[in-house]
This record gives sequence, structure tokens and C-alpha cells, in this order.
Amino acid sequence: MSLSPASQTQLYYKRTPFAVTLNLTNAANVGAYQFRLTWNPSKLQWVSSSLPAAAWLASTGRPPMCAVTYDTPPWPTFTPTSTGTRTATPTGTPPTNTPSPTSTATPTGTLPTFTPTPTPAGNITFGCGTLGTVGQFGLPLGPAVGDTPVAIANFQFMSIATVETGDILKLTDVGITDVLATPIVVSSSNANVRLARCYDMDGDGVVSILDLTRVSAHFGATIAVPVPAGWIWVPLYDIDGDGAISILDLVQIASEFGMSC
Repeated sequence: MSLSPASQTQLYYKRTPFAVTLNLTNAANVGAYQFRLTWNPSKLQWVSSSLPAAAWLASTGRPPMCAVTYDTPPWPTFTPTSTGTRTATPTGTPPTNTPSPTSTATPTGTLPTFTPTPTPAGNITFGCGTLGTVGQFGLPLGPAVGDTPVAIANFQFMSIATVETGDILKLTDVGITDVLATPIVVSSSNANVRLARCYDMDGDGVVSILDLTRVSAHFGATIAVPVPAGWIWVPLYDIDGDGAISILDLVQIASEFGMSC
């Protein structure tokens, strides 16, 4: 399992959701999987999640069963598909309930909808597995995936940071089994999110070579000794705030090369 993109940069002050996908590669006869995703809730806010792998697991005719837990507690708040209606009765007698029609089962491969609670503790636990079929002879093989990744979970996060910082979307408690519940050896990789400001020095809306050369013209300058001679000190170009314009400042600008601000 791997999170994609493995590394990305977002503007820390831009409250726009960005996407992260959990992919599965090189697995065969998959019957179930689980994982836990954690992050720093003071830097990133969870926005939404989806499990496209439910239909993928059901592709062999074995219906899926999936569960999602957002923090512990609180638990997910389920949105009912129908509500009962109450009929008024004379004073002094208990009210009677008129039940609503029973809901029908969801089609194979789909999940009931629910409205999850916020995630103040910064963690989500997911799990999906296939169900057996009564009267079925034997067990069909589970789905397989080769080198082409299969998306088994999609997420959206947004920055809530107040300063330039970074965070790790970390996978833990990862497990995969086949349809006979035999564990499959699995490796996983995390994702890094850099929450940057924006090193667009000329204000054209993108970090480009023009921004890099603008700052490099002041390479070696300090508060006491501006560079070139006769120029004024430009605090904006001192990216790391150490009082000097050095290779460290140029590296930080270059790390955002091509970013739209």
C-alpha cells in the first residue's frame, strides 16, 4: 500500500482541499484489507473520504463489508435513510409510532451513505472484506492487481496551519488477507505534505527562474552589508530569516519551482 502523491507542497494559508489516494499494487486473491491513517490535526483538517475498492472487492461475486471509524471516540454519525412519523393521540395516553417502510438492501458492491464526524484527534481506521455466499460450493478467488495501482481509498485534506510547516500522512496497522483469511505480506509507505508560504518574489503568480535570479542577485548579502554595493537590504529575500541571503534561501525557493500561487 502506498499513498499518492508521496510528497506534495501546498500553500499553508490556502484553505482549498487537496487529494490523496491510497493505492494497492502487486497483490493477488485479496479477501480483506485494513489500515489506519494518522496526521497532525493542528496542521491538516480531514475533509472527506471514499472507498472505491468496495466494488473492486465485489468483482468476483462476493459482496463487500466495509467499516470506517473516525477517531475513538467520537464514532461516525449515521444519516438514516428514512424516519418514523408520530401520530398525535388524546391527552393521557401514550403516543403511537407509525413506522416508515423498511429500507431495501443496497446493491452488491455499494456502501450505505453516512455523515462522519470531524476528526479532532487526527486518525481514521478503515477496513473492507468480502462476505461468503450461502450454498456456494467453494470460495472464488479474490481480485488481483499487478503493477498498475488500484485506488482503494480516496481522501481530501486542507491546510489549517498558521505558519509554514509540514506534516506526514502516516499509515499504520496495515493488513491484507486472502479469501481464506491467510495474511498476505505487505509493505506500506507514507506521504509528506509541505505547507509552504509562497516564494513568488516578483508577484506574477508562479515561482519561476525569475524569482530565483532576483534573489540570487543578492547572494551573500546581510543586514549590515547589502549586495550589490549600494543596494538596500531586502528582508523578503532572506527566506529562512537568519540575517543573510545564502544557498539555503535559494534552495527553499527552488523547492517550490513551478508552484502556482
